[in-house]
Amino acid sequence: MKQFLMILIITALLSSCNQKKSKQSKSLAKPQKELKVEKLSNAEQNKSTMVYWQTNFDTIRQIQNVTIDDNQHQLELKSFSLNDSSIVRTNEIYHDRASEIILTQNVDTLLYKKLTKDVFKDSLGVEFYNRGVLSSIEFENIDSDRLYFKGKLNVPDTGWLLSNEFSIYFRTEKRGLIDFENFQDIGN
Repeated sequence: MKQFLMILIITALLSSCNQKKSKQSKSLAKPQKELKVEKLSNAEQNKSTMVYWQTNFDTIRQIQNVTIDDNQHQLELKSFSLNDSSIVRTNEIYHDRASEIILTQNVDTLLYKKLTKDVFKDSLGVEFYNRGVLSSIEFENIDSDRLYFKGKLNVPDTGWLLSNEFSIYFRTEKRGLIDFENFQDIGN
């Protein structure tokens, strides 16, 4: 009987504590100031909405064998997104791209070069440089001391496209130096 009475008293105490907490919670939950909510017009929403290109973890990789002085070499081209949100155009944000050129013979790396649009900065107009990305490079041919490529740069989500030819020295004291020319606007 004593145990039953004790349980009843403890239950009554606990329920009275819960009622006090509930009243305190209700009084704290009352806003002291009303919030004013306004619906933005579509034009105002577009001004404040930023569209980001999706993060891209894909790497495009091409490997091919090339012969230099009757010796087999391996040429690897890798292209990937920098996921840097560095290109901003009227409420849209894009990621710049980079390409790596790696020439090896057996286990020796004869040339490693990482390219971004910065390499061609002086030959691109300011607007194109600020909005464009290096979209692709393709191996063309090889001579005694240089690898030749064709590059493409474009402004995302537009038809604005530039093409150029460039070469990279892989021998002599000029190794790693880039020489480029023939920028052509092939779309707008």
